[in-house]
Amino acid sequence: MDNEFIPKTRLFRENYLPGGIVKLRNGAYAQVRGTRNSAIDLGGIDLAQLLDVIRGYLSDWEGLNGAETDAGLRDAIDRRTLTVQCPSEIYLSPFPFVLQCTTCKVIDFYQGGRNEDQVVSDAGRRIRRVHGRDRVSCKVPGCGGSMVQVPYLSVHRCGSVSGINLPFQVLRAANVDFNDRGGSFFGSSFSNHDTGERISTALSMPCQSCRVQYPTLGELIQRGTTILNGEAFFAHNVQYISLPAESGKLVSEVCSHFQATGPLAGLSADLAEGIVSGLLGLVPSTVLRQQFSDLLSQGGADPGKVADLEKRLSVKRTALEKYQGLLDDDEFGQSMLESIKKEIAEQEESLAAARGVFRDVRRFIGNPALLKDLASERRVQETVFFRGGFREFSMADRLAKEAAPEVREDMAHQWQTLQGRYCVDQVSHIADLNVVLAALGYTRERRQPNTDLTDVAPVVLRPFEDRVDDSLRGRALAYAMSAETEGLWIRFDPRKILTWCQKEFGWALPDRNLLTDRTAAHAFLLENCPPLRLSPAAALRETALHPPGVAAPFHLIHTISHCLLSSAKRHTGYDEMSLAEYLLPMDLSFLVYVTSTQNYTAGGLYTLFKHYLLPWFDDASNFGFQCVFDPVCSDSGASCSGCVQRVLGCETFNRGLSRAYLFGGQVIEDHRTFTIQTGFW
Repeated sequence: MDNEFIPKTRLFRENYLPGGIVKLRNGAYAQVRGTRNSAIDLGGIDLAQLLDVIRGYLSDWEGLNGAETDAGLRDAIDRRTLTVQCPSEIYLSPFPFVLQCTTCKVIDFYQGGRNEDQVVSDAGRRIRRVHGRDRVSCKVPGCGGSMVQVPYLSVHRCGSVSGINLPFQVLRAANVDFNDRGGSFFGSSFSNHDTGERISTALSMPCQSCRVQYPTLGELIQRGTTILNGEAFFAHNVQYISLPAESGKLVSEVCSHFQATGPLAGLSADLAEGIVSGLLGLVPSTVLRQQFSDLLSQGGADPGKVADLEKRLSVKRTALEKYQGLLDDDEFGQSMLESIKKEIAEQEESLAAARGVFRDVRRFIGNPALLKDLASERRVQETVFFRGGFREFSMADRLAKEAAPEVREDMAHQWQTLQGRYCVDQVSHIADLNVVLAALGYTRERRQPNTDLTDVAPVVLRPFEDRVDDSLRGRALAYAMSAETEGLWIRFDPRKILTWCQKEFGWALPDRNLLTDRTAAHAFLLENCPPLRLSPAAALRETALHPPGVAAPFHLIHTISHCLLSSAKRHTGYDEMSLAEYLLPMDLSFLVYVTSTQNYTAGGLYTLFKHYLLPWFDDASNFGFQCVFDPVCSDSGASCSGCVQRVLGCETFNRGLSRAYLFGGQVIEDHRTFTIQTGFW
């Protein structure tokens, strides 16, 4: 058959990596056996950053109850021997091999004892040309029918996959019919083709390897499933911002100081405070990089130096208190007091530097455990260090560079409207954003384990294996692609979000001034909304542990992202499949970027940024106000495929979304239902 073209993003989002089963244009089913590597496309991927991200993903995965990592994958990560490729072509082999006649329903090629190559060779000898198409002829004499693959598989959560399980009675009959009852394997049956006698119902067998390994656990039976229902293959993807090489190296070095258990101390405390300071906007990222370099080269605070400075400062303060009232009227005394005050100020600066240059952040977040959790999160680090690492063009820059007064005045008015009507805090265009999408392994039967069950076989995350290239046999593989593309960074005002949470969900505020202080409001949201501190996948699991209103800021930001993505085509020319989101919940922001490696140079997002920001948000608002399936959609959680749900590219697989966060209404979240009276917009 002819070659088929598949966009690269679909390779990662669907079943086109080794181990996946796909349906081809001619109706045949095939399993991906291997790929051809494109070394050129790997040039923009920093392997050290990729391994750090994968290691973090595996740490989260292994923390789930009922989740397990294949020993080969874990060993490859620990030894840093994971082979990374960027696929340019994929190689397929027919799968499953059990065929059924479309005329008489008899099945063939199910007998055991033959390997895959033998089965394919035997089937090839029976290929006949029928009406211009190649068909495998039926084995029954005089039938004249053509054979097609039986569209069922047997899969198990350990990663095993095979054709349908056949009862031993079937193997005894010469000709067997498979009676498909349409879409359900367990409703089907087998019968003797020659006598018409019913042999057995369709059934699933226990997974032999798991029965030996986990003899006391449940759910050891393989699942009989249709090929295309999605249970046969779940690729596990990660995406991240690939920082410039220097920043990436700095982040890796900083991360190594957070791996120890226990509270932060010394240099690790300074680094954590610095990252959170950057997140809250207390320190510019360019300054932060330099200060981190200095800290890492100096080894952090010196306890002896801190103690000496504290002692000297105490002596100076005592002297100032002693003489301040006595020398007020004496000119020489006044000069001496000013000198003491100056020395105290200098020593206070020295002490602050010796203790840690970022101690000011503890005025906003004083919990050391929270500081460590935030600083250890990869996406927090990306949020802090991608600022200034790429060619960023902010709205302030846009206004400053506009020469025409009339245009500048109109732009300023639109920007004020965006800030007031849609609570936007900042929008920037990034011309050289580098986002990496990587697939590190796959699971079968379930994407994630049921964490509520403790006595069942684990869901195993397995590495990809290439069965075409002999040089890769036995090696764990991961696949990655990157593209330098354009993006828009959109951030929302933490004060407006906090005000909405306080009014709608009754958040208790210790101080009303939080609603006017941007930094304090941001810190309060991070402390009181745990999902904001995490990557989207981890945030989704965290959501189920808290009352509905606690996770509202996270779901709000995510819903706005989807509304904007769905409304961008009119202003950019990019359709939904060419754009993707990258959530930065801890920053109350997200990136909208171009995923197409062919079209990103068109500059559609830059045109939108320059001319159509307000119309874009207006369209997104109208889009989120109603659904084509209303009133059913609004009465069922205000989230469906007709409105905010996306086919591909959502970081949480469309979970947690609801238009009710924007305009009020009913929300259904983790089997809980609640009503929002007033939406954010």
